[in-house]
Amino acid sequence: MFGMPVYMWYMGGQAFLAYRLYEKGISMRGLFLVYLLFMLTDCAFEIPALNLGLYVYYGDTQPLVFMNFPLWWPFVNSLMPMMMAAVVFRLDSLLLGPRRLLVIPLMWMLGAATNGLVGAPVWVAIHADVGIATTHLAALITICCGLMVCYAIGLLVAENAPLVHGRNDKTIGRGHLRRE
Repeated sequence: MFGMPVYMWYMGGQAFLAYRLYEKGISMRGLFLVYLLFMLTDCAFEIPALNLGLYVYYGDTQPLVFMNFPLWWPFVNSLMPMMMAAVVFRLDSLLLGPRRLLVIPLMWMLGAATNGLVGAPVWVAIHADVGIATTHLAALITICCGLMVCYAIGLLVAENAPLVHGRNDKTIGRGHLRRE
């Protein structure tokens, strides 16, 4: 009962919101503010649910736990809707007519790929049973990976990104990438 509406908003609603923000024009700073907003949303949904016992995060060495919530997760979860929106935004001109249906499997694949890309250090550490110090280090690596991926999304969508709107334009989707 809890999961369906939360994930509908979290993956669908936030991806739609991010897409609209990218469409209107967003700065790199604005993109990081969206990332922070999505992280706060994740905390607002998950902390009460975890403390009501609706679910738990497994692993005896789960790092950076606050009120039963591993604080590395928002750095992972918040990027999924942002990445989904960025790829559809960038490929929008190619996803016309029946190709628009490709958005459905693309969303699932992008969510899973983003989650795995950023969360892998912690997942490996927890499953390797290497101790809490190592999982905390892995969490810091995951957080850094999350920040790097957010920056990479910004390179695709932010108006003031160093790769957007420059000399030697080569059209890709909606924008222009500069190659030097």
